[in-house]
Amino acid sequence: MVKQFDDSKVGAVGAKSLYPDGTIQHAGVMLEEKRLAVHALRTWKDDARVNLNKPCEWNAVTGAFLMTRRNLLEKVGEFDEDNFPIAYNDIDYCLKLRDLGCRILCVNDARLYHYESASRKSDTLAQIFNRKRYRQFLTEQDCMRKKWKKEIEHDPYYNCEFV
Repeated sequence: MVKQFDDSKVGAVGAKSLYPDGTIQHAGVMLEEKRLAVHALRTWKDDARVNLNKPCEWNAVTGAFLMTRRNLLEKVGEFDEDNFPIAYNDIDYCLKLRDLGCRILCVNDARLYHYESASRKSDTLAQIFNRKRYRQFLTEQDCMRKKWKKEIEHDPYYNCEFV
């Protein structure tokens, strides 16, 4: 992952994250209107016959395994916890980097296990367990849709085959 920063245009690098059963949880983030942030190849087998041997460019990578340059983190204002305290702060950060002309890469040879929701419940489950948190999540979705409308409507990295 560090090697990708040899290219001065790279602003953030992520790793492929796997569920405990070895299926893919995340191999990059695509944007779409309905779900906003879609994890590429989610639930696919890690040995899927997809040509992702080299680092792939996306609009965003998940914050769970995100590396970035300190000067860029300081330049774009770090992660926006005011508008995105629960979700999307990693996506928002990557999109701010893209606005600066930076590339966002996912290194698929870097595989890490991610025990999703071990530290927090999913946002869908939050609806059942915590109405205040779910309302906050819906507010964050609205904020994403307003702030990144153009990018969500026209993600050049979106591929319906990877959903």
